[in-house]
Amino acid sequence: KKGDVFDFSKDLFPKLLKEKAPMFGYITDSYWSDIGDLKTYMSTNFDALGGKIKLYNKFSGNRSNSQISNEAKIDSPVYIGENCTIKNGAVIKPYSIIGNNCTIEEGSTIKRSILWDMVHIGKNNELRGTIICSKSITKNNVDIYENSIVGDESEISSSALIRPNIKIWPQKYVEEGSIINKNLVWGTKGTKSFFGSKDIKGEINIDITPEFCTLLGSAFVNVVKKSRPIILTCDNSNASNTIKNSIISGITSSGSNVFDCGMALLPMNRYAVRTYNAAGGIHIWTDTDNENTVHIELIDQNGSNISRGIEKKIEQLLIREDFQRCNALECGSIMSIDNYSSQYVLDNMKIIKNLNGIKNINPKILIASPSNSTINIANYFLESLGCKIVNDYSLISKNSEQNINEIKKRVMGGSYFMGVIIEENGENLMLIDKSGRLIDKDKYLFLSSIVLLRSGIKKLIIPYTATSLIDKYASGYDARVIRTKSNTSDLMNEILNSNENSTPLQYILCFDAILAAAKIIDFLIEESINLSNIVDEIPAYYLKKHTLNCSYENMGNIIRQIVEAKKGDNIELFEGIKLNSEKGWALILPDNEKPVFNIYSEGNTQEFADEISSNITEEISKLMKNIENKK
Repeated sequence: KKGDVFDFSKDLFPKLLKEKAPMFGYITDSYWSDIGDLKTYMSTNFDALGGKIKLYNKFSGNRSNSQISNEAKIDSPVYIGENCTIKNGAVIKPYSIIGNNCTIEEGSTIKRSILWDMVHIGKNNELRGTIICSKSITKNNVDIYENSIVGDESEISSSALIRPNIKIWPQKYVEEGSIINKNLVWGTKGTKSFFGSKDIKGEINIDITPEFCTLLGSAFVNVVKKSRPIILTCDNSNASNTIKNSIISGITSSGSNVFDCGMALLPMNRYAVRTYNAAGGIHIWTDTDNENTVHIELIDQNGSNISRGIEKKIEQLLIREDFQRCNALECGSIMSIDNYSSQYVLDNMKIIKNLNGIKNINPKILIASPSNSTINIANYFLESLGCKIVNDYSLISKNSEQNINEIKKRVMGGSYFMGVIIEENGENLMLIDKSGRLIDKDKYLFLSSIVLLRSGIKKLIIPYTATSLIDKYASGYDARVIRTKSNTSDLMNEILNSNENSTPLQYILCFDAILAAAKIIDFLIEESINLSNIVDEIPAYYLKKHTLNCSYENMGNIIRQIVEAKKGDNIELFEGIKLNSEKGWALILPDNEKPVFNIYSEGNTQEFADEISSNITEEISKLMKNIENKK
């Protein structure tokens, strides 16, 4: 019966003899192969490609409806099935077989390997003599070597390496950066969380499918108040809009109403949640560094990212698919909020104190962003205040150092009041003063703290990872510093809960880039100073951050050993492990998205910061080595 192992020579022939059934044989010069192992399976396929087997309907459907880039290199003999996509720079070496509906991304090389149907190979993969079974995915920079096999519906994360002769059983998940040197039989794909540091992200139609998004919409409704609407927004990409519509289907089919605010930025979604007294919101945006990567951010009723507890509830519902649906009469409605950007701008102009002063000075502002739609909304808002806006569209990536250096030069040479660089989702920003100094993420936290303290704020809320010099600076203003865990949800909720009647200034400065730029301009003009005056107040501090690879299974063991070894020392366990010394401090934090430790260090000098970081890294590396040696 189906699923049973039944061998011809060991099972069938003895059974026939036992039942005295007639058995016959004949001599033939036709091709014969007893496929009993992977090597024989592969060699038989290669014999078919090489013409050693007389096949009927040879290569029927080969390359039908497939899209093969002119920049891809294909060396015969190969077989490429129907509806495949092979992109620029991909190399298909001889004796490779690619099944139907497969995708080979840029720069990947396939050599003497067999891909079954619906396989997705990421960028810059190296596949050598391997078998990848149906519906499996490899992410970027994956290496898989000879006589290995990856079972159905498995996922191999970026930069993983599969050693020769390794078998990955079906529906397995291999962590990023893993080196697999033994068969992976036990465990399930579910070891990976749906949520990262603050959102759900993945490649569209691979990790983030319309089917998944419909389930996500239903799961979200089941953990919030159904009696109140859900706010939906997205950027202006077709991919984000597709995902948004799928999520809407899940929400309305579970009985909740949707307020669709159309194209907007993440802070605008948060604002709409509070304005319309919604149960929550969902914002979708595509990553400008990777156009196939989609981010989905889930917002609670306060306008903050949902907590870890809510994330876990949603994950459990998604895994079990255990959520309540409704009948036809109970399905939710969809209300489109037209021209929401204008409403957002007009509402928030009311919190700018010095409109007349801004209009009189007409400050010249350079705005740059990887997203043109973000630039357009920033233009609309700041021009409405009375700023003279000049745009720079050269920023193709938020991580492009070359582009940023060019923008700095432009600000220095153009008599600008300041330069503003806004991330594509509209949440974070960097500033450039007239001297060309870049105020990056770390320095911006200090700068915004100075603005808050000089504005009379007496309670400053900062993440646990921030420099300790902020505490010292705040003491000069008799202000209290509250530290939260470093994740966005904890920081945001602490800030919002500090002022129930209005949106706190610190929330604006930290989580709404366009409005933050407006408030900083407002503050500078009120104080009759320029941005350089504030930057000059930021003291020299010496922070360092780096990552150290560590498998998820070893992380807990290493944390426990460090805590035991440092017992009696000056340590804090508020978040991760913080080790304090006369020279500074080190913070060891497991990452929420990747199998790595984030190691932060601050020293009284740069040399001390480097020394602290180096020492703790060496200590963790020794512990990891000891654990591996005991296996």
